[in-house]
Amino acid sequence: HAERLGQIDLTRPLKIIAVAAKSDMRENFQGSHTPDGQQWPPLKRKRSRKRDKKKRRKGTDKPLLDTGLLQASVSANGQGHVEYITGSSLEIGSNLDRAGWQNDGTRTIPARQFVGFSPALLQLAEDVLLEAVADHL
Repeated sequence: HAERLGQIDLTRPLKIIAVAAKSDMRENFQGSHTPDGQQWPPLKRKRSRKRDKKKRRKGTDKPLLDTGLLQASVSANGQGHVEYITGSSLEIGSNLDRAGWQNDGTRTIPARQFVGFSPALLQLAEDVLLEAVADHL
């Protein structure tokens, strides 16, 4: 069975997982929470004078939603979007520098994780991958 497992083309189930992952990341932005549902740290109330003069473009105090560029880079085909699917792998996310800074945090930026697997996404991935493997055994 091990030889046959290595020959299974997982492109179709990985495409299903990619669609669900992009939807999950979009929900993480809209809900201001991590993939496992923990709320992101709120924005600081005090802004620098320079920031005060520049109105948030979409009129929201939710973190990471002022321009929508970061969200689009991970959950749509916006600038910086990365999505590679082969018969055995899936890579999805953003190549924008700020994506890593915001997701993982820095010395001065609190982590606001938006990339990752929610429990529901993990279950979906397990289900579609097991189904694909079972169909080939």
